[in-house]
Amino acid sequence: AIFGDYDADGTPAAAMLQLLCQRLNMESTVFLPTRQTGYGLSESFIEPITSAHQLLITVDTGISSNREIAQIKEKGTAVIVLDHHLPGDSLPNADALVDPFLPKSKYPFPYLCGCALAFKFIQALQKYLPNQISDGFIKWQLDLVALSTVTDMMPLLGENRSLVHFGLKVLSKTKRPGLKELMLKAGIVSSKVSAGQISYTLGPRLNAAGRMGDNRPVLDLITTTDTGQAEILAKEIEQHNYDRQRKLEELFTDVE
Repeated sequence: AIFGDYDADGTPAAAMLQLLCQRLNMESTVFLPTRQTGYGLSESFIEPITSAHQLLITVDTGISSNREIAQIKEKGTAVIVLDHHLPGDSLPNADALVDPFLPKSKYPFPYLCGCALAFKFIQALQKYLPNQISDGFIKWQLDLVALSTVTDMMPLLGENRSLVHFGLKVLSKTKRPGLKELMLKAGIVSSKVSAGQISYTLGPRLNAAGRMGDNRPVLDLITTTDTGQAEILAKEIEQHNYDRQRKLEELFTDVE
């Protein structure tokens, strides 16, 4: 089980881990919270996770889900937490905690987004599964890392600057039909895509469905290999973005 978030960091991160599982021939299910369930690993997800999965990986969330992770562990499901948010005074009793802000962390650059942590997780696994996780597979994930790093407003310094620099090169040649279609509908020339276009054009679209209710269309957009489905999903996301813009205008008028 993979548990992400409904924004442009947690959803691409969950998609990346799902693609990893496919490569490793592991069955996986992605769970995403919605505006209705609320942010994070709430109790409503415990039963569907524990009833059918031996392992839960949370990404971009989980570092403060002490009670929920304790319940999941009690039911026999192992837990790995990949999170970049600040830990609280007590930590969840997970089998592994990966967070650059942990008190004992020695990682030299802590300002990674959740998707970058998923990327690091895959890099670490390559040491143990070199025949299944190739350098090429890892490299082609950098488009998602660039998207999430910029959209989640991480500082473009240090390691992030390198990740986004090379991530933009990968995004300009992305093999994902969904991202190609989304850039086309957004009026972006993929070969010239920039960090600014991620921030002001692609990022809002990757957040829009989650803002309006459910970000699963973005998950499916990233993972699909079908060009027809990619076009349908990109069109749906465009509509969510339009609806979000209209709603913002209504709220702004109300505030005035």
